[in-house]
Amino acid sequence: MNVKEIITVENIRYEVIEQLGAGGQGSVWKIKSKSDGKFYAIKILNEADVARRANKIANIRQFINEKLDEKLRDKDVKYGINHVFPVALYYNAATQETGYIMEFVSGKTLSKMLVDGTVAAMNFEDRLKLLKKVAVAVDALHNIGYCYTDISFGNFMYDAKSDVLYVIDCENVTCSAYIKNGQRDFLKGTGFFIAPEVAFGRARVSYESDKYALATLIFCFLTDNIIPSAYHGKAMYSAQPACQDMTEVAEMEADDDIDKNWRFFVFDETNRSNGLDDLCKHSKNPENIAFRKRVEKVIAIWGRMPPSLKALFRKAFDDPFKNNRPLPSMWVREIDNILSPAKAATTNAPTAQAVKKPTAQNSAPAPESGKIAAAPRLSDYEKAREKINKYGSFVPAGARKSPAAPQTAVPKPCLVSSVGKAVALTADETVVEGAPLGLAQKIVGTLKRTGSEYSFTSSLQTAVDVIGRDGSVKSQLCRGQTVMLESGESIKPVLSTVSIRIDY
Repeated sequence: MNVKEIITVENIRYEVIEQLGAGGQGSVWKIKSKSDGKFYAIKILNEADVARRANKIANIRQFINEKLDEKLRDKDVKYGINHVFPVALYYNAATQETGYIMEFVSGKTLSKMLVDGTVAAMNFEDRLKLLKKVAVAVDALHNIGYCYTDISFGNFMYDAKSDVLYVIDCENVTCSAYIKNGQRDFLKGTGFFIAPEVAFGRARVSYESDKYALATLIFCFLTDNIIPSAYHGKAMYSAQPACQDMTEVAEMEADDDIDKNWRFFVFDETNRSNGLDDLCKHSKNPENIAFRKRVEKVIAIWGRMPPSLKALFRKAFDDPFKNNRPLPSMWVREIDNILSPAKAATTNAPTAQAVKKPTAQNSAPAPESGKIAAAPRLSDYEKAREKINKYGSFVPAGARKSPAAPQTAVPKPCLVSSVGKAVALTADETVVEGAPLGLAQKIVGTLKRTGSEYSFTSSLQTAVDVIGRDGSVKSQLCRGQTVMLESGESIKPVLSTVSIRIDY
């Protein structure tokens, strides 16, 4: 492709204006439509492997046919995000060039923002606001059954003027079903964003590897990218030569050339063998002294970080090979709680409905003179709730304490209700069946109690909305994804007209 060259795509002529960049996967050019005068971008793919090239083209075709940009439009507009998907395929029979046309966007990649000092000048709140957009963007893809597969600083672009985050290089986005059969796992990832289980050959890219890369991006962005991963502590830095990505870590471990204590998170609370405490602390080398100052900055940032955010990082990194990392929606919710503590406190407080008292509006109407009013009929839901309120949880005979003894709070049973039907669940882990609740779905998911809280794991192939007590959708789940629930929230399959209410 050359500047001033005229190309034709779907009967529309474009003029090549300039080359915008080039990388391992291809080159990107700015082009101008001869029909409407608008600027677009075209990416020429650089893939020599015939099978992978064919799969990548099939992948791009699927985006265009399914109109993924339209599926994500509402959420993108709401949160100031733009997934820049291919809109047309390009093929030049004479040169064998293959690529795709996409929207032309401008801004800075997160990697550029880190290098030019933009991030260093941002306060903590502004960083969180931007990271929330990243998490929402990944969450939106997961909710429609797609993985990004190559989350890194270079694949998100931010325009500060419009406050829009662009998700670029979307040809790497892949349907989860095709990844599983081995057709479209084009990449393992980038550098230390590669999930350890993928680097070590234990698994393909997946929702889990996306969750690892997202947690790494958030951690490194908040700590100025001073250390390239959550495992870059004493043990990791002892490797010689230094590893350039997670696949090299896997290779060095196979050769017994790296201390296996690298597997501990640098801020692990129980094992400090890979911590930052003594890293270059007593070195007299000028380069090491300068690096130590930067490491101390990471330690200071971690010290000021909200405990709830630290807890999510520990959940993400306490075991490099775990399969229960925080969902993108969990990062979104926690960032919201940090940015709006007053709102979070209100949300977590008992609702008026939970302590509802009779009022003129909800009391039974007064009977006419000389007549006895019929008792109002209770729905199955109300009957079940009344029974729980009246008798509480089941206590084995002989286990009750005397009235004088202090009462120990017992977790209330979970009441699941829908369309006038209700089921009271008391087991710590219960499969939620649709039939008893009047739903067409055979199995909806699993409710699990941890202490006094409940989590829900979806079993449905289609997405599930998690609806807050205020009626808004706080997150969406795909099959196998889990979310913590608050009493009074609802679960609604997107293809269903009814929802399931959870009360405990």
